[in-house]
Amino acid sequence: IKAYDIIHLHLPDPMANLALLFANSRNKIIIIHWHSDIIKQKYLLNLYAPLQSWLLTRADKIIGTSPKYIAESAFLQPYHDKCISIPIGIESAAPFSKSNREPKKLFALGRLVPYKGFEYAIEAMQYLPDHHLYIGGEGILYSKLQAQIKRLHLEHQVTLLGFLDAKEIIKHYKSSSVFLFPSITKNEAFGIAQIEAMSYGLPVISCSIKGSGVDWVNQNNTTGIVVPPRNPQAIANAIATIEKDYQGFSTRAQQRFASCFSKEVMLDSIQALYLQAYDLLIGGGGQH
Repeated sequence: IKAYDIIHLHLPDPMANLALLFANSRNKIIIIHWHSDIIKQKYLLNLYAPLQSWLLTRADKIIGTSPKYIAESAFLQPYHDKCISIPIGIESAAPFSKSNREPKKLFALGRLVPYKGFEYAIEAMQYLPDHHLYIGGEGILYSKLQAQIKRLHLEHQVTLLGFLDAKEIIKHYKSSSVFLFPSITKNEAFGIAQIEAMSYGLPVISCSIKGSGVDWVNQNNTTGIVVPPRNPQAIANAIATIEKDYQGFSTRAQQRFASCFSKEVMLDSIQALYLQAYDLLIGGGGQH
């Protein structure tokens, strides 16, 4: 810490928080990158809450990954004056031909865990007899989802792909027509897979989730469609809506990625924040 003027911590990470507590952070600018509230580990949170409050109070700036998450996080409410929204950014997609799209191919990607909501995407396929859904990812629900596919007689319409490496993921982004992101709870704070899909011009179908930035990333009726959680019929209806103006949705998805979610946009924003914080430090105007 002695070698640096700015300390940038990514949360939730209780050990990083504890490390700062025992370090000499005097005359340092502390920036917190708030990726998500602690949601599942309630017992841990009870023990950790005082330390978390200390860090939020100590911080000079708090980065939230979306303005919606900042506005709706109960933990950040008392610190809104310190908060700034800087969305996550990723590498832009390499040039590719959209002529390889398969018009009825749907793609979903993520860990096969309960909050991802894949069972509702699978159920939606009952209303889309001429579409095929490919789901990439591993997880504890693999067998349960496979049993659901068999029970609903959807073996010819839904394929669980298992683990995909980076090249395979890109191949599916390039060949699919719509990306399904059916996560149902605030455990999904942002949804990086959404912006990966948008970088390839894929319209996105996601869910409205209170306290999450998912439905800020995917703008309803612009880059895709936002549907109520746990609603297979709404997912099917959304696909029909997108297909009526496919080129418009695809173009707007790619444009929103370029303006908000590229790596360059994120890095420029963080650098500007660092420079602002450093000017405050050397100018003597800071609280430390």
